[in-house]
Amino acid sequence: MMELLVSPNFWALTVAVPGFVLWMLTRRLEAWSHVAVQLGLAVETRGHFGVGKLEGIFDGAPIRAEQLVVRTGVQAVVVTRIEIRDCGRWPGGVSIAHPASDFERQGAEDRGPLIETGDPQFDAELRLRGSAGAALAMLGRDARQLILARMRMLGKGWLLRTPDGEGELVIHLECRGRVLSSERLGDAVRALRRMAAELSLGSRDVAQALADNARDDIAPVRRRNLATLVELYEPGSAEVRDACRRALEDDNVEMRLIAASVLRVEGCDVLDAILDDEKEDADRRIRALHLRLRGRIEDVAPALVRALESPCLPLRIEVITSIRLRHWAPARERLVTLAESAADAEALAIADAFAEIGDASTEPILLRWLAAEDADLRVAAARALAKVGTAASVEDLLALAGSLMPRPALRDAAREALRAIRSRLGPVDAGRLALVDLDEDAGSLSVAEDASGRVSLDLDGRRGSAP
Repeated sequence: MMELLVSPNFWALTVAVPGFVLWMLTRRLEAWSHVAVQLGLAVETRGHFGVGKLEGIFDGAPIRAEQLVVRTGVQAVVVTRIEIRDCGRWPGGVSIAHPASDFERQGAEDRGPLIETGDPQFDAELRLRGSAGAALAMLGRDARQLILARMRMLGKGWLLRTPDGEGELVIHLECRGRVLSSERLGDAVRALRRMAAELSLGSRDVAQALADNARDDIAPVRRRNLATLVELYEPGSAEVRDACRRALEDDNVEMRLIAASVLRVEGCDVLDAILDDEKEDADRRIRALHLRLRGRIEDVAPALVRALESPCLPLRIEVITSIRLRHWAPARERLVTLAESAADAEALAIADAFAEIGDASTEPILLRWLAAEDADLRVAAARALAKVGTAASVEDLLALAGSLMPRPALRDAAREALRAIRSRLGPVDAGRLALVDLDEDAGSLSVAEDASGRVSLDLDGRRGSAP
């Protein structure tokens, strides 16, 4: 113990540590006092050197800056917070931070999901979190540009946020640690004042702000705001309908699709134009198709028959699978034409459509597909013949139903088709086939002929003749 007391290092530390703390407190007091003089604010001190807070009116806005100890889990962290209150309206629960900031590295998920504005530069440099409606409403073009510039100037350590539970009358700018530079603190106060003014909704509500932002110069920003507006508010509201009517004239196809999905009848011509546009992306044309199918078949069918003429295979397949279209005569005629040269995927869809239509005139095509190389197409053809097949299909179906070679799905489909054909034919005349049941165990056919020459197929192991 005595050795420690006489150690020069001990006495150096004893003097240095308090001296360093005193220097830090003095520097902080000087910095904050300097800012107070510059901005016309008052400094509230604690003790001889401690700064409690900086408070007053700056540029017409009530400002308060203070350093707080905030607990994050088991840790206590010093936070410098600047607050503006009662000079604007900012929806709560929104935050903006640099991706490399401490705020993003720790506890970011507590501030809500990540939100993209659609502005590539803003989204690349900053992280926006919280409620999508509130966040996007505040970030019009001018606000995004200003926030980006000011957050760049402040550096990556700052967090801009509108806290939950405090109404819409407060906005914060925070950083972790103590701010000892008068220049840095002054810049932060000025930046917050500018950002608060630009972000405030003023007399608008969130719906009105989203509708305004749906006119942005950047197409993805327009689309993001319109989609959020449509998602959050009733289709019949004035903001939604007016924004969608404007969007029907937008040069961005995504905007037109969103608008047409809301306006329905008003958007039919726009949807037809997208469907007819061979230069348009197939997925968008398919989305237009599904939106168009909500209308009356009399109004929709002409556009869909035109789509069946399209060289776009995914679109044709999607149209073919539309059950509502199958019973419209011009569409059936076009399906028969397509079937003559259809590839496997399209042929598969057409086979299902033929089953739904139930027209026996499609039987020759289905019989041809019954011998196709594609196994799925053969199964689909057999299932369709269960709906439209006649006695002309029996021979080919018997070959599959009684064979051990086809895969089970094809054999089962052939047997079901035979049973269905028998039930439709009823009693048959001499020389025609009378079908009984399949022998599931033997997997083969038994054929008998009576004295009159009538043929009976014993398909479940029994011999007999047709009635």
